[in-house]
Amino acid sequence: MAKVILYIASSLDMYIARENGAVDWLFTEGDYGYEEFYKKVSITLMGKKTYQEVLGFGEWPYGGKTNYVFTRDTTLEDTEEVKFVSGDIPSFVKNIKGPEDTYIWVIGGGEIIKLIL
Repeated sequence: MAKVILYIASSLDMYIARENGAVDWLFTEGDYGYEEFYKKVSITLMGKKTYQEVLGFGEWPYGGKTNYVFTRDTTLEDTEEVKFVSGDIPSFVKNIKGPEDTYIWVIGGGEIIKLIL
């Protein structure tokens, strides 16, 4: 069974993004083990705010993965890249299955991370 993993960069004061939501500070020199980690990811989990931020990066960066976005907005329709999930997040995560020896990556944001923890 896949392991649920939180692999995230944060500032020393434990913030993931700037006050305006920008994560530009993440894109600095160095890999810090990301590529090796990413190869083992089969599923990504994120909140709607994180999803919207990722859309601003241009091309969808998580192609070839199963991607779930948690949202209270039940009007959103699944896309080829993303499945939208509403409801009990901890129960959903507890019951999600992925291939053995892979990761289910909790990308963010802070509200989702708190619920899953």
